[in-house]
Amino acid sequence: MLCKNFEKLFAKQALQLHYDVPDIKEIILAGDLAIVRLVWTLQAQAGDDKDTTQEGAIDIFRRGADGRWSIIRMNAFGFRPNKVLD
Repeated sequence: MLCKNFEKLFAKQALQLHYDVPDIKEIILAGDLAIVRLVWTLQAQAGDDKDTTQEGAIDIFRRGADGRWSIIRMNAFGFRPNKVLD
């Protein structure tokens, strides 16, 4: 099912997707782990069809030996489907 959804999505002509800088709601630090609760805003356009939607998310980061943070898990959920991507 997931692959068929990707096929449908990538078949859209001139599809443009843009995520704004996320709206960070909360950061919880515990040693080398960080849990970040945020909201992404997605702008999608295909031809004359445009829609802007928001997606809540929780990302889990781990700090590596070099001190850099990397996402190790993420979970995002749309508040409503984006009409352009349906």
